[in-house]
Amino acid sequence: MSKLFIASDHAGFALKGALVEHIQTLGYDIEDIGAFSFNPEDDYPDFVTPLARLRAALSSAAAGREKRCARIVYPVSARLSSAAK
Repeated sequence: MSKLFIASDHAGFALKGALVEHIQTLGYDIEDIGAFSFNPEDDYPDFVTPLARLRAALSSAAAGREKRCARIVYPVSARLSSAAK
């Protein structure tokens, strides 16, 4: 099954944990990019930038395959997009 990457700052830390647990029950392999502990002083760009760089590198390596990203904003909303070729 597909591998998913996930990242969050302090605002989504608890939700990220719940999502990781649920998504794993669906059979997906998850790689957590951070944060790895709750820190009310951390900032979203500290985690989304490495995630975006990883995503871009993987997209380049897998050109031609379908790619999807979801941005989840607390409490629960998602915007799903797929890369167009």
